[in-house]
Amino acid sequence: MKKVLFIFLTISLLLMTSCQSIALVVKSGVSGVPLWVNKLPEKEGVVYFVGRGVGETLSQAKGEAINNMLASVSNALGTDITGKYFSSMMTNESVEEAGLSLVDDYNRLDLESNVYIYYVLSSATEENLSKVRESEYNRVLEREKTIEELLEKAKESYKKNNDVQSVIYCLEAVIVSSEGRMDYPEYQYTALIDKATEYLSNIKLKLSDKNDKMGTVKVRLVRDKGLFHPNITNALVTANFPLSGYEGKRFSLTFKTGEDGIFNFSKSYSPMANEGTVIFYLDFSSWIEKAEKYIDSAAFEKFNSVNDKIRGDFVYSKTSYINDGELVICIGEYDSKGKLLDSTYAQEAIKSYFVNEGIYSACVKLESEDKEAILEEVKQDYPEAKYLIWGMVGATDIYAAPTGNDIRTAEGISYFFRLSDGYLIASDDHIKSLSWADEDEVFEDLFTSYGKDLAANFTNYL
Repeated sequence: MKKVLFIFLTISLLLMTSCQSIALVVKSGVSGVPLWVNKLPEKEGVVYFVGRGVGETLSQAKGEAINNMLASVSNALGTDITGKYFSSMMTNESVEEAGLSLVDDYNRLDLESNVYIYYVLSSATEENLSKVRESEYNRVLEREKTIEELLEKAKESYKKNNDVQSVIYCLEAVIVSSEGRMDYPEYQYTALIDKATEYLSNIKLKLSDKNDKMGTVKVRLVRDKGLFHPNITNALVTANFPLSGYEGKRFSLTFKTGEDGIFNFSKSYSPMANEGTVIFYLDFSSWIEKAEKYIDSAAFEKFNSVNDKIRGDFVYSKTSYINDGELVICIGEYDSKGKLLDSTYAQEAIKSYFVNEGIYSACVKLESEDKEAILEEVKQDYPEAKYLIWGMVGATDIYAAPTGNDIRTAEGISYFFRLSDGYLIASDDHIKSLSWADEDEVFEDLFTSYGKDLAANFTNYL
């Protein structure tokens, strides 16, 4: 009786197994997909993964299928490797490092929805997956160590009253954290952004000693927390201001606060317009942009909102202390053979530029050639003059352009003197102008361009 019962149970199990296999075969046959879509193959030491994708194009559907398959691999590994391995799987259909390879695929066009449906089957050895899992875990440990060191540096910077650097260290930690899996909540990028925001929220930017006529202002950073409100030292602050001669264009320079948390800003930068608004702020954009390669920009919404409030606006309208007739301009113009020309294009361009800045000058021709003689000649002939811009510009090289016409260049050297004592206020020997003009217009084009650039460089000393 027992023998009969055993035989009956054995036959029943075989029939059940056979029925399940038959059901899968029937299901696959009806849907038109391979058997492995519904039942993964089995092989000792090998792990299989299936991915499904839908797309308007075959390539799009395949990409989604591979991405879906890699998501399954990520679940098996306990770390996200989709971004890391996607490109290799799409182009080579394998990843050597993980021993992962595409072993089969299937696709069809769904006529009803007019989209492609794509399936992929990949395999990897358990041994290789273990190596990848171990490698990824080691990377997690390395990231944790790096973040721990950065947070410690942030604490030390805070103790030294360099709060801005503390924020930067936290943002660097955010970048490290966002590159992969982090197991500890305090090392995850959301917590690190909150830490950076905490440091940032106590920083205040203050402006004092404003002199809009001279374009000078004192900029100070303080920690608005506790009783003493310490000054924030060695902090990088960006100044953004309008450019002279370029409507609507602005330029940025970075300054560093001293041990007193202060730096003095003055309108002494050649690109800066004579009037406008200087905006002072803390610029963390480069660190945020690096992090945004891995995480969504929305993660920085609170941080950016706090940072937008740390700024100062300084409206200035600098007036020249040079009156009409106190400035003399003399720029000699030479052809490519060194012959002095009768033209005065450069100095006329300088004069016109200065008029737009509210500065009036006199253009002259001087006979002398050395510095001392020139200064004496100007003092004698123009006793009311207080300043002199003197120099020379000459046509130099000619280059053949691919278009067939010639490119001509000019360069010069010019000086800005205070006549009372011969003091050299500024000099310039790097301006180089270019022209594609015809030969009869080339000197006017070259020397006018030189004059405008020189005036832009010297205007802030007037």
